[in-house]
Amino acid sequence: MGTRLAWLFIGFLAGVALTRFVADSPTPRATAAESRAPSAVTPPAPALPAPAPTSPEAAEPAPLTQPDPVADRYALLRSLDALHQADLLNYSASIFDQNHHLTEKAKTLLLLTERETGEVNAVMDELRRRVAEIEHETATTRFDPEKNTFTIDIPPFPERGGKLYDEAAAKLLRALGPERGEVLVNVGRLEEQFSEFGIGVREITVSRSSNPDGTTHYSINDQRRIRPHDSGAGPVQYRSSSSTGRSVESRDALVETLGPLAEKLLPGDF
Repeated sequence: MGTRLAWLFIGFLAGVALTRFVADSPTPRATAAESRAPSAVTPPAPALPAPAPTSPEAAEPAPLTQPDPVADRYALLRSLDALHQADLLNYSASIFDQNHHLTEKAKTLLLLTERETGEVNAVMDELRRRVAEIEHETATTRFDPEKNTFTIDIPPFPERGGKLYDEAAAKLLRALGPERGEVLVNVGRLEEQFSEFGIGVREITVSRSSNPDGTTHYSINDQRRIRPHDSGAGPVQYRSSSSTGRSVESRDALVETLGPLAEKLLPGDF
């Protein structure tokens, strides 16, 4: 019995010693074949391309174009005039007054200085005088005692009137520059001023009457008839272009209204 226990104790000690020997042994090294085998490594992601270098000017955003209200205004007026010329739109701009001078609205619309306003009005005054000279040379007059009316008949003068128009338009373009000058000539309907420069007939009839207080009253009817075309056959046909009427209470006011034409053609006792 004693001998058996001794062998069991010896076996226990041998087991403990073997366990410690295995635990303390180094990890076995890989074989040469294993060391040469490639390992499974995840390939790196491709590198992103570097951004292209930019100049300092290119890096700055392009400046926004600021609207030009003056240029836009002139462009709008030219567009309206084009539609009017094509008979697609009917409109009128208050550019000239009854004396063919610039209105206050026209000065604001075209941004005119006092010097420019004076130059334009001087051109119109000269034009008015020269048209009146032609009308005086070609006009005929008639008096109707029964109706107490005095009539001035002015025939067409398209060639001479056309030259006056070209000269006046050129002067206005020089005074205001091409952009504003073009707006003034076209939108202002320069061709419709001064009996439309003689392309039709003009008939001015002045009626005289007495007021209850003994003063004289004058009624003025200024009618312009424009010939649309020359057919070359038969009588000349005219279409009614415009007719304006005014009333004044003195001869001085009558002469001022009719201008140089009345000064030369109106009888002194009328």
